[in-house]
Amino acid sequence: MKVAIFKPRLDCMFKKGYVPEVKGPTPPNRMPFEHFVENVYKEYLYRGDEVKIIEKPLWQMSPKDVEEVGADLSFIPHKENHNFDCGDNKVLYYMQMVIPEYFSVNKTGWLAGATYAPLDPNDGDEHDNHFEKLSQRSFKNISKFDQPKRQWDAFPHRDYILFPCQIPHDETIKYHSKITVEQALNAVITYCENTNTKLIVKGHPVNRASMEPLKSLTISSTVTEYIEDGSIFDFIDYAKLVCVVNSGTGFESILMSKPVVMFGDAEYDKVVNKANLDNYMEVIKNATFDETQYRKLVSRWCNVMYNTHDEVTFRKLPSLLSY
Repeated sequence: MKVAIFKPRLDCMFKKGYVPEVKGPTPPNRMPFEHFVENVYKEYLYRGDEVKIIEKPLWQMSPKDVEEVGADLSFIPHKENHNFDCGDNKVLYYMQMVIPEYFSVNKTGWLAGATYAPLDPNDGDEHDNHFEKLSQRSFKNISKFDQPKRQWDAFPHRDYILFPCQIPHDETIKYHSKITVEQALNAVITYCENTNTKLIVKGHPVNRASMEPLKSLTISSTVTEYIEDGSIFDFIDYAKLVCVVNSGTGFESILMSKPVVMFGDAEYDKVVNKANLDNYMEVIKNATFDETQYRKLVSRWCNVMYNTHDEVTFRKLPSLLSY
């Protein structure tokens, strides 16, 4: 069959902006995209398929491009079927995960927008080594974004709830949550004020300007503290509970065996404490976790995703018949 891999130009912004005439080098943090495309290309080439890579700025891609290429199967980055509808054309949407070398591939979207979501932990194996392998990232201080050096026991905070902020206009919020970041934060602040519980609000390391409304909301309370700097793993490690909308930090908290309260939707829905604006007081109060379910969930997650460091995982890419 004919396979088309739409690859975003990695030397320029994914959102609408300036596009250099001459292609520049790929930034280190985007190298996983290079590796993903290379693995997909090699896998279909090995099967004897005709494979073509179409590279252009992400924001310039459109369903019309898919129609014009006329491939039997097309790979589309950073999109979902509701905002990039390709009609009768067979497409697979791919997206980088919170663990940067892992990618989601699915015919409807990514994370909560994918057909595999929410993942069923009972489809995972608690005895494989996926949980141990990924949980080592916190000890090595490796996250999707570069982290300051860990403080470990010198970390000055204890006995608090952690709320890691997400970028309010991020597509994960826009498409996969009925509750905004501000609404979720306000709910957690209300709980902490009513129970006299310390709350630490951790600013997102990217786009700090978008954090200003969340920062203002935080500093208006006497039980909260807004902190911009520090390793996210120190903040998770010493928290008694982590509250998120649907952040990848929730998944990292699972890997560190912390109870998680979630206000939005994500692929890890089934192993966390789901809250809304009506029940959050009780959900936060009674939040717990099951270590075995966490391990099974991570096992299932790894088996569904595509690891750019392990070409064997790409053997499960669909054919035209199994699409």
